[in-house]
Amino acid sequence: MEVFIKMTVLIQEKMNELKREYQELKNNKKVDPVTNRILDLDYNANMRINKIVDFYNRLKKIEIPNEYQNVTMTDDIYKKYMDFKNIWFFGKSGTGKTREAYKIYIKTLVNFKTAKIVNEYDLLENHKIYLQKYLLIIDDVGVLQNKFEKEKIFGIYFNIIDYRNKKGLTTVFTSKHDIKDFLVKVADFDIELAHSLKSRLQGNYKKEFKGEDYRGLK
Repeated sequence: MEVFIKMTVLIQEKMNELKREYQELKNNKKVDPVTNRILDLDYNANMRINKIVDFYNRLKKIEIPNEYQNVTMTDDIYKKYMDFKNIWFFGKSGTGKTREAYKIYIKTLVNFKTAKIVNEYDLLENHKIYLQKYLLIIDDVGVLQNKFEKEKIFGIYFNIIDYRNKKGLTTVFTSKHDIKDFLVKVADFDIELAHSLKSRLQGNYKKEFKGEDYRGLK
Protein backbone atom coordinates (compact mmCIF):
# COMPACT_ATOMS: atom_id res chain seq x y z
CA MET A 1 0.00 0.00 0.00
CA GLU A 2 1.44 3.38 -1.04
CA VAL A 3 1.89 6.06 1.60
CA PHE A 4 1.04 9.51 0.27
CA ILE A 5 2.44 12.81 1.48
CA LYS A 6 1.39 16.36 0.69
CA MET A 7 4.89 17.75 0.19
CA THR A 8 8.02 17.20 -1.85
CA VAL A 9 11.24 19.14 -2.17
CA LEU A 10 10.14 20.77 -5.45
CA ILE A 11 6.67 21.62 -4.15
CA GLN A 12 8.05 23.08 -0.92
CA GLU A 13 10.53 25.21 -2.86
CA LYS A 14 7.74 26.55 -5.07
CA MET A 15 5.47 27.27 -2.10
CA ASN A 16 8.28 29.18 -0.37
CA GLU A 17 8.85 31.16 -3.55
CA LEU A 18 5.15 32.04 -3.69
CA LYS A 19 5.18 33.11 -0.04
CA ARG A 20 8.07 35.49 -0.72
CA GLU A 21 6.37 36.99 -3.76
CA TYR A 22 3.12 37.35 -1.83
CA GLN A 23 4.84 39.26 0.97
CA GLU A 24 6.72 41.48 -1.47
CA LEU A 25 3.49 42.45 -3.20
CA LYS A 26 1.73 43.05 0.09
CA ASN A 27 4.61 45.19 1.39
CA ASN A 28 5.01 47.16 -1.82
CA LYS A 29 2.24 49.61 -1.08
CA LYS A 30 2.41 53.15 -2.42
CA VAL A 31 1.86 56.33 -0.41
CA ASP A 32 -0.21 59.27 -1.62
CA PRO A 33 2.31 62.17 -1.85
CA VAL A 34 -0.33 64.70 -0.76
CA THR A 35 -2.17 62.96 2.08
CA ASN A 36 0.54 60.42 3.02
CA ARG A 37 -2.23 57.85 3.03
CA ILE A 38 -1.27 54.29 2.12
CA LEU A 39 -2.93 53.47 -1.17
CA ASP A 40 -4.61 50.19 -2.00
CA LEU A 41 -2.79 47.83 -4.31
CA ASP A 42 -3.47 48.36 -8.00
CA TYR A 43 -5.52 45.98 -10.14
CA ASN A 44 -2.54 44.05 -11.53
CA ALA A 45 -1.03 43.51 -8.09
CA ASN A 46 -4.34 42.26 -6.70
CA MET A 47 -4.78 39.91 -9.66
CA ARG A 48 -1.31 38.49 -9.11
CA ILE A 49 -1.99 38.02 -5.38
CA ASN A 50 -5.19 36.13 -6.19
CA LYS A 51 -3.28 33.88 -8.59
CA ILE A 52 -0.58 33.25 -5.99
CA VAL A 53 -3.15 32.27 -3.36
CA ASP A 54 -4.94 29.97 -5.83
CA PHE A 55 -1.69 28.34 -6.94
CA TYR A 56 -0.48 27.95 -3.36
CA ASN A 57 -3.71 26.25 -2.30
CA ARG A 58 -3.55 23.91 -5.31
CA LEU A 59 -0.01 22.89 -4.42
CA LYS A 60 -1.10 22.12 -0.85
CA LYS A 61 -3.61 19.58 -2.15
CA ILE A 62 -1.15 17.58 -4.26
CA GLU A 63 -0.47 14.06 -2.98
CA ILE A 64 2.74 12.27 -3.97
CA PRO A 65 3.81 8.73 -2.96
CA ASN A 66 6.23 8.92 -0.05
CA GLU A 67 9.07 7.21 -1.96
CA TYR A 68 9.23 10.19 -4.35
CA GLN A 69 9.40 12.83 -1.61
CA ASN A 70 12.94 13.92 -2.41
CA VAL A 71 12.87 13.81 -6.21
CA THR A 72 14.08 16.92 -7.99
CA MET A 73 14.86 18.01 -11.53
CA THR A 74 16.71 20.98 -13.03
CA ASP A 75 14.99 23.35 -15.44
CA ASP A 76 17.39 22.38 -18.24
CA ILE A 77 16.61 18.66 -18.03
CA TYR A 78 12.89 19.34 -17.75
CA LYS A 79 12.93 21.52 -20.87
CA LYS A 80 14.83 18.86 -22.82
CA TYR A 81 12.21 16.28 -21.89
CA MET A 82 9.32 18.55 -22.78
CA ASP A 83 10.74 19.16 -26.26
CA PHE A 84 9.52 15.65 -27.09
CA LYS A 85 5.91 14.68 -27.73
CA ASN A 86 6.42 11.10 -26.58
CA ILE A 87 8.87 9.80 -23.97
CA TRP A 88 9.32 6.07 -23.40
CA PHE A 89 11.01 4.85 -20.21
CA PHE A 90 11.59 1.10 -20.10
CA GLY A 91 13.40 -1.47 -17.99
CA LYS A 92 12.96 -3.93 -15.16
CA SER A 93 10.82 -3.16 -12.12
CA GLY A 94 12.41 -0.89 -9.54
CA THR A 95 15.10 0.62 -11.78
CA GLY A 96 13.72 4.18 -11.62
CA LYS A 97 11.27 4.55 -14.52
CA THR A 98 8.32 5.76 -12.46
CA ARG A 99 10.64 7.81 -10.26
CA GLU A 100 11.89 9.73 -13.30
CA ALA A 101 8.32 10.16 -14.51
CA TYR A 102 7.35 11.64 -11.14
CA LYS A 103 10.16 14.17 -11.44
CA ILE A 104 8.64 15.41 -14.69
CA TYR A 105 5.15 15.27 -13.19
CA ILE A 106 6.00 17.36 -10.12
CA LYS A 107 8.05 19.84 -12.15
CA THR A 108 5.06 20.34 -14.45
CA LEU A 109 2.72 20.96 -11.51
CA VAL A 110 5.01 23.56 -9.93
CA ASN A 111 5.12 25.30 -13.31
CA PHE A 112 1.34 25.71 -12.98
CA LYS A 113 0.50 23.25 -15.77
CA THR A 114 -1.98 20.39 -15.75
CA ALA A 115 -0.59 16.88 -15.35
CA LYS A 116 -1.94 13.42 -14.62
CA ILE A 117 -0.46 9.99 -13.90
CA VAL A 118 -2.66 7.06 -14.93
CA ASN A 119 -2.44 3.34 -15.61
CA GLU A 120 -4.07 1.15 -18.23
CA TYR A 121 -7.11 0.45 -16.05
CA ASP A 122 -7.76 4.20 -15.80
CA LEU A 123 -7.58 4.45 -19.58
CA LEU A 124 -10.02 1.59 -20.06
CA GLU A 125 -12.49 3.33 -17.79
CA ASN A 126 -12.36 6.68 -19.62
CA HIS A 127 -9.28 7.82 -21.53
CA LYS A 128 -10.93 10.90 -23.04
CA ILE A 129 -10.82 12.89 -19.79
CA TYR A 130 -7.00 12.85 -19.93
CA LEU A 131 -6.48 13.88 -23.56
CA GLN A 132 -6.15 17.62 -22.88
CA LYS A 133 -3.65 17.43 -20.02
CA TYR A 134 -0.48 19.40 -20.62
CA LEU A 135 1.42 16.31 -19.44
CA LEU A 136 0.05 12.78 -19.39
CA ILE A 137 2.03 9.94 -17.82
CA ILE A 138 0.91 6.36 -18.48
CA ASP A 139 2.57 4.06 -15.96
CA ASP A 140 3.19 0.34 -16.53
CA VAL A 141 2.30 0.02 -20.20
CA GLY A 142 1.67 -3.60 -21.16
CA VAL A 143 0.40 -5.05 -17.89
CA LEU A 144 -3.05 -6.10 -19.13
CA GLN A 145 -3.41 -9.82 -19.73
CA ASN A 146 -7.02 -10.21 -20.79
CA LYS A 147 -7.28 -10.53 -24.58
CA PHE A 148 -10.29 -8.24 -24.88
CA GLU A 149 -8.71 -5.60 -22.64
CA LYS A 150 -5.42 -5.70 -24.55
CA GLU A 151 -7.16 -5.27 -27.89
CA LYS A 152 -9.14 -2.33 -26.50
CA ILE A 153 -6.13 -0.63 -24.88
CA PHE A 154 -4.11 -0.76 -28.10
CA GLY A 155 -6.83 1.21 -29.86
CA ILE A 156 -6.90 3.68 -26.97
CA TYR A 157 -3.13 4.17 -27.25
CA PHE A 158 -3.53 5.07 -30.90
CA ASN A 159 -6.25 7.63 -30.07
CA ILE A 160 -4.17 9.18 -27.28
CA ILE A 161 -0.91 9.38 -29.22
CA ASP A 162 -2.53 10.61 -32.43
CA TYR A 163 -4.55 13.31 -30.67
CA ARG A 164 -1.79 14.54 -28.39
CA ASN A 165 0.83 14.57 -31.15
CA LYS A 166 -1.41 16.86 -33.18
CA LYS A 167 -1.85 19.16 -30.18
CA GLY A 168 1.86 19.17 -29.37
CA LEU A 169 1.29 17.73 -25.88
CA THR A 170 3.83 15.54 -24.12
CA THR A 171 3.04 11.96 -23.11
CA VAL A 172 5.35 9.84 -20.95
CA PHE A 173 5.14 6.04 -20.97
CA THR A 174 6.78 3.71 -18.48
CA SER A 175 7.00 0.01 -19.26
CA LYS A 176 8.99 -3.17 -18.79
CA HIS A 177 8.99 -3.41 -22.58
CA ASP A 178 10.98 -1.56 -25.21
CA ILE A 179 8.89 0.16 -27.89
CA LYS A 180 9.79 -2.61 -30.38
CA ASP A 181 8.51 -5.31 -28.03
CA PHE A 182 5.36 -3.32 -27.36
CA LEU A 183 4.70 -2.93 -31.10
CA VAL A 184 5.16 -6.68 -31.62
CA LYS A 185 2.41 -7.27 -29.06
CA VAL A 186 0.17 -4.82 -30.91
CA ALA A 187 0.93 -6.50 -34.26
CA ASP A 188 -0.28 -9.81 -32.84
CA PHE A 189 -3.73 -8.24 -32.72
CA ASP A 190 -3.61 -5.73 -35.58
CA ILE A 191 -0.56 -5.27 -37.80
CA GLU A 192 -1.91 -2.10 -39.43
CA LEU A 193 -2.46 -0.53 -36.03
CA ALA A 194 1.10 -1.47 -35.06
CA HIS A 195 2.44 0.32 -38.16
CA SER A 196 0.32 3.38 -37.38
CA LEU A 197 1.59 3.51 -33.81
CA LYS A 198 5.18 3.04 -34.93
CA SER A 199 4.98 5.99 -37.32
CA ARG A 200 3.62 8.22 -34.53
CA LEU A 201 6.27 7.14 -32.02
CA GLN A 202 9.26 7.56 -34.35
CA GLY A 203 11.72 10.34 -33.60
CA ASN A 204 10.76 10.63 -29.97
CA TYR A 205 12.77 10.02 -26.81
CA LYS A 206 13.33 6.65 -25.19
CA LYS A 207 15.53 5.67 -22.28
CA GLU A 208 16.37 2.28 -20.83
CA PHE A 209 16.70 2.00 -17.06
CA LYS A 210 19.15 -0.65 -15.90
CA GLY A 211 20.48 -1.98 -12.63
CA GLU A 212 19.07 -3.63 -9.53
CA ASP A 213 15.69 -2.89 -8.00
CA TYR A 214 16.39 0.23 -5.91
CA ARG A 215 13.48 -0.66 -3.60
CA GLY A 216 15.10 -3.97 -2.73
CA LEU A 217 12.29 -6.03 -4.24
CA LYS A 218 12.93 -9.53 -5.51
